[in-house]
Amino acid sequence: MLENYKYIDSLYLSFEHAANRRFEQGESNYLEKLTAETKKKEISLQLNQIRASIQKSYIVLNQWLQSDTTYLVSDEYLERIELLPFDTANHPAFNYYANAIKLSNQEFALEKKKLLPDLNVSGFLGTNNGSGTQSYFGFQVGVAIPVWMGNQKSKIAAAKTSISILALESNNYKLRLAAAYQTLQSDLLKFEEGLNYYELTGKKLSEETLFYAVKSFQNGEINFLQYTQLLENARVTASNYLETLFHYNMTVLEINYLIK
Repeated sequence: MLENYKYIDSLYLSFEHAANRRFEQGESNYLEKLTAETKKKEISLQLNQIRASIQKSYIVLNQWLQSDTTYLVSDEYLERIELLPFDTANHPAFNYYANAIKLSNQEFALEKKKLLPDLNVSGFLGTNNGSGTQSYFGFQVGVAIPVWMGNQKSKIAAAKTSISILALESNNYKLRLAAAYQTLQSDLLKFEEGLNYYELTGKKLSEETLFYAVKSFQNGEINFLQYTQLLENARVTASNYLETLFHYNMTVLEINYLIK
C-alpha cells in the first residue's frame, strides 16, 4: 500500500506542478490549480498515515519480541499464503479427546472390577525354636467381598458420566470446528474471487488507465477533472486489491491455525 500511494503521490505532484504552470501562463483557471493542490495534499496525508501505521506495527512487533535488536521487515512482493490441508487424523484436539475418552473408559472398567470379590492366595515357610525342628510349608487362601457397595456404585456412575461428558464435548468441538472452518472457507472464496479478477483483468486495466490518463492529460486530450477521476479510479482499484489480498492472507492464517 505504501508503494502504491508513493506512486500515486508522484503522479499528483506532477499534476500539481503542471496545473500551477498552466495557471501562471493563463491556460487554466484557479479552480484547476486549487483542485490539483487539494488532491495532492489528500494523497500526501494518506501516504503519511500509511507510514505512521507501519511505524506503529514495528513498535508492536518489537514489543512482542522484547529484544535489544530492532527487527525490520524486508520489502518483498506480497503474495498469497499457502492454505494447508485439513488433516483430521492428526488434529491435536481430536487426539486429545480420543485419548481422554480412552482413559475414562479404562477408569470406568477399573471401578466396575472393584465390585467383584478379591481372591488372595499366598504361601509361607515356617519353623519353631524347639529341638529337632523342621520346616513347614503352608499356604492360605482368602476371599474379600465388598460389603458397602453404595460408595463404589457412585464411583462407577461418576466414571460413566465422565465418559458421556467427554463424548459430548468432543462432538461439540467437532461441530464448532466444522462451522468455523466452513465460515472461513466462505470468506476465503469471496476474497479469492476478488483477487482472481484483479490478477486476470483489473491489474491490466488499472495500469493502462494510469498510462493513458497521464499521456492524454499531457497531450491536452482530457481536462483536469477527467484526469483526476481516472487517477482516482486506478488508485481505488489497486488499493482494493491490496486490501483483499491482506484479508485473504489473514483468513488463510486463521484457517491454518484452526486446523493445526
